[in-house]
Amino acid sequence: MRKRSKPYNTPSELHNELTGLKNYDEEFRLSTLPIFVSRMPKRSGKGSANDATFRSPKIVAGYIDEKGKPAIARKHRVSLHSVDLKKLYDSPIRETDPKLYKILEQRLKDFNGDPKKAFAESVYKPTKDGKRGNIVRSIKKYNTRDSRSGFLVNKQRAFVNNGKTIRLDVYKRKNYKDIYEYYFYSSLHSFDKHSKD
Repeated sequence: MRKRSKPYNTPSELHNELTGLKNYDEEFRLSTLPIFVSRMPKRSGKGSANDATFRSPKIVAGYIDEKGKPAIARKHRVSLHSVDLKKLYDSPIRETDPKLYKILEQRLKDFNGDPKKAFAESVYKPTKDGKRGNIVRSIKKYNTRDSRSGFLVNKQRAFVNNGKTIRLDVYKRKNYKDIYEYYFYSSLHSFDKHSKD
């Protein structure tokens, strides 16, 4: 058996290499063609079943995305040093804490939208009596991209995204004919439904 790491560009290269070998006749030598050996890649089943970031399990009611369409959104905390003007606008503090929103917005505008420069100095939460409140290190932000796929954990008190491990979730529910329907959901594919008496 001859091993060759470099592939043959043409069949004639293989024919020339077989010339002079006693165990190959001329007819067989000219009829041979190069073969390409393909090996299946090794895929590991290791990895986490879920993402490390825990989000609120509550879906924001009536959330409308940038395109004006209804979307599934959940709130989660982000570091102040990663908050630009777009993320700030897409935060619930715009309605719940307008004073803090104005302070953060002004800081970002003063530093051309660069959060690292804008929040290099600490930001303090405004209070009713005008005194300096608690330091602000993070804010809540609406998240639509990471709210579509995942599952509930900690007795349904938190939501996490799927990890890198391929997983199959199986659910069952009775339909209107009182027959169980089984739903199979892979972390890579959409729902598939099967009925069973």
